[in-house]
Amino acid sequence: MTPLLLKLRMLVFSVCLVLASLIANALPVTFWTTADLLLPGWGLYPNRAGFSDTKPLGTHAAWQQGTLTWVADFPQDGTYQVFVRRYAGHGSTRVLIDERQVVRTNNSETKADRYVWCHIGAAPVSQGRHHVDLLISGLCDAILFTTDDK
Repeated sequence: MTPLLLKLRMLVFSVCLVLASLIANALPVTFWTTADLLLPGWGLYPNRAGFSDTKPLGTHAAWQQGTLTWVADFPQDGTYQVFVRRYAGHGSTRVLIDERQVVRTNNSETKADRYVWCHIGAAPVSQGRHHVDLLISGLCDAILFTTDDK
């Protein structure tokens, strides 16, 4: 193999790696966990009850007032939409990432006696492990992060 052909092959390989990386980072990323996997949490108790034909996604939800903590591994840089699944109409949930509160972008509250996904807001997060706190008053069942803004 000639040196020119070898250089050309290396260039093509490098371009393919860059393109693969760009495509992978362009696809939306979604990951989540349930509250039962984050318990025990200070001041919180497990609640297995279902409401209006909805039930916790895991074995139980976190109930009362307290904090759940998660060290989440964010797979790529991006602006992540943050959702929590909670018993709507009662209580509230705030989310902090690395001790910075996710700014609420949706001021409307769902009033329903059932578990629903509530959009908390959006936050820029870099790839890697980040400390996530859920400050709960009421019932919280799950948290979801996604780079999909649709």
